[in-house]
Amino acid sequence: MKIEAVITIPGEPQSQKRHRDGKYGGKYDPSAGAKESFAVQCLAQWRPDGLPSNKDFEVDVSFYCGGQDKDSDNMYKLITDALQGLYWANDRQIKNHHVHVIDNSDNPRTVLMIGFAE
Repeated sequence: MKIEAVITIPGEPQSQKRHRDGKYGGKYDPSAGAKESFAVQCLAQWRPDGLPSNKDFEVDVSFYCGGQDKDSDNMYKLITDALQGLYWANDRQIKNHHVHVIDNSDNPRTVLMIGFAE
């Protein structure tokens, strides 16, 4: 993977939560605020022209968590959903990904490396 961007988001990594039934019917996403915050922080660090791209991507993400037992799949899903429509048109374009969960309560953060698939 040729790395196009390395993005670091400070703070405890968040997990995608299940959609919930709304008070008046329908569904809502309880993670919408976390996704929006993540996307804004990413765009502040890397905002290339021509995105969202229709190219295939590779992603390497490291979650530095503060001693809590977290589900790496749900943390990864929050990221791919948050950046859909911003970096990639659809998260199906991510053809290769690596996820690492590291116990680090002194400096919790998410480090995201993004590249185009070759």
